[in-house]
Amino acid sequence: MLTIGDKLPDFTVPVQQGTNALPAGETLSQDAFPGKWKVLFYWPKDFTFVCPTEIVGYANLKQDFEDRDAVLIGA
Repeated sequence: MLTIGDKLPDFTVPVQQGTNALPAGETLSQDAFPGKWKVLFYWPKDFTFVCPTEIVGYANLKQDFEDRDAVLIGA
């Protein structure tokens, strides 16, 4: 299990933002956002009340993460 400060393993995944279709060829990798902390969060139950609750909670803290040079990446 990775914890704070551990190096992410190499990965490349397709990106989707919002409800739009996947952009042509746009990907996200461990090299994205150089010089920033990356906060990866996952929601355990798509299409239940848990999913939007967690996403909204992180969205409410977005500025706090940005103030600390961190980006939020949800999956």
